[in-house]
Amino acid sequence: MQNINFDDGFKTFTVNGDENRVVRFNPSDFGILTRAEETEQAFNEIGSKLESMGNTDDVSVEQIAQVLRETESDVKRQFDYMFNSSVSDVLFVGQSPIAIVNGEFLFKRILDATMPIIVESISEEKKKAEKKMAKYTEQYK
Repeated sequence: MQNINFDDGFKTFTVNGDENRVVRFNPSDFGILTRAEETEQAFNEIGSKLESMGNTDDVSVEQIAQVLRETESDVKRQFDYMFNSSVSDVLFVGQSPIAIVNGEFLFKRILDATMPIIVESISEEKKKAEKKMAKYTEQYK
């Protein structure tokens, strides 16, 4: 069997320096920005859903537990969608993505840690592409 070799842009990241927690995705994939925007909208809807549960006095423990299970599942699904890869199990390591860590949801802390990497990678790749294109378009100026 023949093999096709090329740089596909995927990079490997450890989570909090733990060599056993590794995620792999392409941080310079422009599509990740679109998916991130859609994920943010989904998280806003999830937040509204959770807030509405807290404002209702006649909600049973079972109903709250069901909403929390659905929310955890939704958050994990959105992370996998955003990164276009199965990253949620590695990122959350059995914890609830809506666990509170230092006053913030765990999923928010993860987003805050990954988005600068994505923005920087896209910016770097854009500069490389512009430089290469300039080489070919220079003659037409």
